[in-house]
Amino acid sequence: MPTRISATHPPRYRLHKPSGQAVVTFGRKDHYLGVHNTRESLEAYHRLIAQWHADGQQFLPNANDVSAQRRHAIHAPIAGRCAALCAA
Repeated sequence: MPTRISATHPPRYRLHKPSGQAVVTFGRKDHYLGVHNTRESLEAYHRLIAQWHADGQQFLPNANDVSAQRRHAIHAPIAGRCAALCAA
């Protein structure tokens, strides 16, 4: 069954149980970020999200979905800060 790409949500940070690593999937490609739930893996996730935004990809919150709007409000500033840190 093909994976559906959501236009309303960023790619998820999740646990790869067999390895204990954090993983995020962009365009059907898994990116392993290091040990799950560590500062390093979360920073790597935010760097990838910032790069994803810089490449023109966006998640578009549905006007009726308050939780999507909340997620966008949380991730957009973080992605901007990560992009600034990566550029430095």
